[in-house]
Amino acid sequence: MQKTSTLYLSEDVEAYGSGLKNVYSECEANHTSVSYEKYKDGFSFIFKRENGSNSGSNGSNQIAEISEDEQRILRALEENPRMTIRDLAKRISKSERSIQRILNGLKEKGCIERIGGTRGFWQVIISTFREDGR
Repeated sequence: MQKTSTLYLSEDVEAYGSGLKNVYSECEANHTSVSYEKYKDGFSFIFKRENGSNSGSNGSNQIAEISEDEQRILRALEENPRMTIRDLAKRISKSERSIQRILNGLKEKGCIERIGGTRGFWQVIISTFREDGR
């Protein structure tokens, strides 16, 4: 209860227990279908637009499957959007070339976008909520 009280008092949450209700209300108001998946250690939302498009570029109605390595990179970029390929390679124990391939795949799926050039940062568009990397 202490964590939720802190979030409420810092105005990071509007009210206790209103998050899911607000998500569903906003989706209904914007004609977006939503499904909710619960895991033992987290949850995720899947949003589908009426026109059949999604944030990815694969043209399907569902977000493409995200691999464990892709999720690890997404989490790292959420923590520090200015991470370099070299930083990511060290963090997840992969070669810089492998990291570049994974980043290219995430960009193609619409999960991330590079803002700026060499001194820019990564914007995570599709976030990962799970802690176990699956």
